Amino acid sequence: MKTLPTGEFTRRKLCSKCKRRRALKHFRRCWGRSSDGLRPICSDCQRAYEEMWREKNKERLKLARQKRRSKDLEYRIRYIEAHRAEYLVSGMRTRSINKGLSFDLDKHLAELNARIAKATCELTGLPLRLDHGKRMWNSPSIDRIDPQLGYTYSNVRIVCFAVNAALGNWGEAVLRKIASAYLERNP
Repeated sequence: MKTLPTGEFTRRKLCSKCKRRRALKHFRRCWGRSSDGLRPICSDCQRAYEEMWREKNKERLKLARQKRRSKDLEYRIRYIEAHRAEYLVSGMRTRSINKGLSFDLDKHLAELNARIAKATCELTGLPLRLDHGKRMWNSPSIDRIDPQLGYTYSNVRIVCFAVNAALGNWGEAVLRKIASAYLERNP
């Protein structure tokens, strides 16, 4: 005579929806009041109910997603505007670790925020765009004065993104040479 294994696999529960007696593994956990800690309907019936509910409430879900996205965007914009230096410095921290450069900008966040709040490129004098949205050519950026040195407070300046991209790893001398050649050919 063959004996059945004992334990959780042999215990069964009746689904209140489909009226089938199923193994406990076919029931999801219940976080509310439940004598056995499981939902009263099996996972197949629960899945069918959720699909029907999503189909029935498509428009409502779409509106909720749009509202959540706009709230998330508003919050993200407010956060970045209030913590602009932290936002810019976080990328530099990773870059300095990867390149093996020195880094001390965490100690100077208040000073960096004050320099950014002036909304002026420290190299060109052009106004910086401080409202957050997409990164623009005149968004604030932190540039290393000497590209060979690390991200230390004495070696950084607040510039517009386009200038920082143009300076790259070569610095001001190369940019000056390129800009003057461009101006000569295109007066």
